Amino acid sequence: MTPFETVADAVEARRRIAGQLLGVRAELRIAHPGGTTRGTGPVPGLLPGPDSAVRVRLLLPNAARVDAETLAWVTAAVRAGALVRTVPAPPRPLIVADRELAVLPAPSGDPAGGTMLIREPNVVGHLIATFDAQFAAGTPLTVDPVDEAGAAVNQAGAAAADRVLGLLAAGATEEEIAQRLGLSARAGRRLIAATLAALGTTHPFQAGLLAEKRGLLE
Repeated sequence: MTPFETVADAVEARRRIAGQLLGVRAELRIAHPGGTTRGTGPVPGLLPGPDSAVRVRLLLPNAARVDAETLAWVTAAVRAGALVRTVPAPPRPLIVADRELAVLPAPSGDPAGGTMLIREPNVVGHLIATFDAQFAAGTPLTVDPVDEAGAAVNQAGAAAADRVLGLLAAGATEEEIAQRLGLSARAGRRLIAATLAALGTTHPFQAGLLAEKRGLLE
């Protein structure tokens, strides 16, 4: 096997990536920009299951916390034992399997330009160090099976976030927002926190300004 290989065909690249995911023995690092199939993003159904000894770490953008498409497979990954953290900016797609293989989009960043398979140890080591630094700085994403807020976001996605923003901008309290959305006070607080985190802020005032720009005031 060559240290650097470019796979031009998208279907063949997916087949190769799937094979690597199924063959992981110890650890798997994945940086994913969100959604299900963007870039070199993982095939969700091929992630190691709850009985696997593979240590899985997923790095996602903060926006994944209020994106139903992403949460649909991330929730299953977390419950299967994956460690998930989010960062403000969407990370560049990356998969590193067992410290032996790194998968990246072609340098152009265009998926149509092919996928790079890298086995050169120094380069793989550098990519691991970069990933680990980003992961350490990220915010943990956990899933509570009875978390009403998580369920609400999963079902409503961006619409739920927009409604929270509109209510914050209108001056509603956390309790009032929870009541308007039919959630408990605890679930309401968690939903508000997730919405603010997706925007990269902890300040309701800033969220209100964004809601005003979007025309979400009620």
